[in-house]
Amino acid sequence: MTFPFRLRLIPAVLAALLFATGCGISNKELAGLAISVESIRSFSQSDGQTELVATLRYHNETIRPIGIREMVLKLAINGITVDKITSKKPLGTMSMSSNTQDATFIIKSDATAAKIRAALASGAVNYRLDTELMVGSGDEEIFARPIATGSVDTAGLSL
Repeated sequence: MTFPFRLRLIPAVLAALLFATGCGISNKELAGLAISVESIRSFSQSDGQTELVATLRYHNETIRPIGIREMVLKLAINGITVDKITSKKPLGTMSMSSNTQDATFIIKSDATAAKIRAALASGAVNYRLDTELMVGSGDEEIFARPIATGSVDTAGLSL
């Protein structure tokens, strides 16, 4: 090998090393966790505040139990953003299983609440749930960022 050829290899080798190690600054991603909206339990307005309570199903598709430390959930119904909430309530999921937990979303705008009420009254809605889950493993923070879309039957919902 000639000297100039070796000099051209140095940037390629450095780039490959950075790619392989992840630069040492990025958080790890966890695959195998999924969240979906199982049902919408209630939609209520009182004291100038509107709440939507949804039952979420957490699916652990991995072969090990996972404890979720913190969740950031952003829900949209029929394209209308409901709310973004942060929950620091821990949730454990057993391997290859699922469990549920209710999440309460606060709707701050009366106009948005009216649109969501009309959508829920139609009997079925489409949803999009963007999620960021933080799982602790020793001193490391591992994230999962599943996105779920689907539809939910709201025919029996008391409005």
